[in-house]
Amino acid sequence: MTFPNLATFTSITAMSLAGTYSEDATAESKQIDVSAEVADDIVHRGARTSRTQYRLKIDVATNDDDIVDRAVFAKDTFELTATYIAD
Repeated sequence: MTFPNLATFTSITAMSLAGTYSEDATAESKQIDVSAEVADDIVHRGARTSRTQYRLKIDVATNDDDIVDRAVFAKDTFELTATYIAD
């Protein structure tokens, strides 16, 4: 599997914006509902090779408060939960 370089990655236009993942620095479990995005990916699964992808973006590189601005994710606790409803 190959990944685009940073310049290529940042030039890719998002298909949709699912919302704001967090607006504060509280170290806690966070979540966002991406049901509409998953549903759209299912409808277009042929064109999207049966994949769904998400990008987290920090809008401001720094707010100049002399505190390191960062996001930390642990792969052992990072999860996407999907509930399937079938007729």
